[in-house]
Amino acid sequence: MIFITIYGFAHGNITKLLAPIDGNNNFCGIDDYKEYPNLYIGNLLEATSTAATGNLAEVFSTGVCTKTCPESFDGKIGLQCK
Repeated sequence: MIFITIYGFAHGNITKLLAPIDGNNNFCGIDDYKEYPNLYIGNLLEATSTAATGNLAEVFSTGVCTKTCPESFDGKIGLQCK
């Protein structure tokens, strides 16, 4: 087991482990999306209520990789950008 961990650390891409993934399964800030390091989820409350059915991947299904986070929003609850 320890050999698998060492091999993965030496030959893997640790940044993909930590990078956010948008609704189209793109890694924000990596490869073709280097210029889009932030993940924007417009309505986090709606996304999490959908995920309450048991599929946590639904939280990120509406996420979009962005260059910068919005400075303001139209009053919708749940604005999230990381």
